[in-house]
Amino acid sequence: MSEMKKRKDRFTRLFIERLRRGGETRAIKYDRRHFALIVDGGRVNCNLGNLFHYYNSFSGQKQEDFLRTQVRNWFVTQKEIPTCFDDVKADLLPKLESRAELEAEKLDGRFGKRPYHAIGEHLGLMLVYDWPDAVMWLGQGELRKWGVTFNAAIEIARQNLETLAPPVLTSPRPGLYVSRTGDSYDATRLILVELIRELPVRGSPIAIPANRDTLIITGSDDEEGLAAMAETAAEAIKQPYSIAPLAFRLDGDDWVSWSPGPEHSQHAAFKTLELDHLGNAYARQERRLKGICSKGEQEFCFPGAFWVGRNTETGVPSSLSILNQPTMPMSCPKADALSICRAPSENIQREDICVVDWDDALAILGDAVQPLETYPERYLITEFPTGTKWQRLKEVERKFLTNGVSAQHGQVKNDQGNLGESANRGVE
Repeated sequence: MSEMKKRKDRFTRLFIERLRRGGETRAIKYDRRHFALIVDGGRVNCNLGNLFHYYNSFSGQKQEDFLRTQVRNWFVTQKEIPTCFDDVKADLLPKLESRAELEAEKLDGRFGKRPYHAIGEHLGLMLVYDWPDAVMWLGQGELRKWGVTFNAAIEIARQNLETLAPPVLTSPRPGLYVSRTGDSYDATRLILVELIRELPVRGSPIAIPANRDTLIITGSDDEEGLAAMAETAAEAIKQPYSIAPLAFRLDGDDWVSWSPGPEHSQHAAFKTLELDHLGNAYARQERRLKGICSKGEQEFCFPGAFWVGRNTETGVPSSLSILNQPTMPMSCPKADALSICRAPSENIQREDICVVDWDDALAILGDAVQPLETYPERYLITEFPTGTKWQRLKEVERKFLTNGVSAQHGQVKNDQGNLGESANRGVE
């Protein structure tokens, strides 16, 4: 058994012991495969992944305080919520979350599908019932009982958010604002666009909802502000309850994904934050897809990995997805480039590797590529390129190489073993 599995088992035993000590008498089954607790014959499912992650982000007494809070939340959220919508609507609030986390839960198949509004492609706005001592996520089941739509409920929740205490904004430097109210709704205040629009920033408002208690805002034309924003976000995502270190630009009343262009001094910093987030998101997705594949659901097999390298000359990171003939069909993550390998890992020669720009690769592969309904984006590739298609890819690779992206070979592995070779010049 790996050390990580041992740590997870120890945490689970500790959490169950605290639940028993708190008065939980129902039968609890530990589902090691899905890292979950199945309670009362399946009436309650508790995914332990987030609890384990946050527990390990603390140390000493803070770990004990976290456990105590989670045990209290456990019993509070097991209470019956009111059956009449008029009795709950004053306590509804919106909650911002990483869309990657929400979609990963859907793939588990046993923890329900929480409705949400997608914001800026990478975020999800959910609905919660705010108890005095805990927060309960709400699903379609509760909404059906109340006879109300998600859209109507989330609008009431947004109005309730406006009535909370005004955010505590600090300004570490002119043009940079950080909301750290400490009520767990700082990041969610991203949706209060009128409040953000009032801030005196240079250019369009840019925001990063780094964690639930940290919302960072500056202007698109403020180069020093953007530099400070990237530094602040890099530190904030190390804290518990992280959401996304991604930047969004206010476009009218909507938030859209944003990043400074390649010519900008902060391009590498923001690209690093983006690829770190996507790398973690794809890793979570890959783990869950492996479980689906093991059940014989072929459309996701084999789930390819998402790799990130950094150009040692420019400092700019880039992403790579790897397509291997021995593991076809494959579901490949969307990346900056696609590395295609047509030989087993032990017999790879340079002529067996082809690295091309992602869009060029998909254009040449044509009907062999099918977009899957997943987030983050993944594409099923059902036919390995040979003959004319391989020749066209090699021609495109030559163009790609002359743009200074690829030349050095290095073996790439994941927990399946060798997946092929990367061919990125100046990439660590």
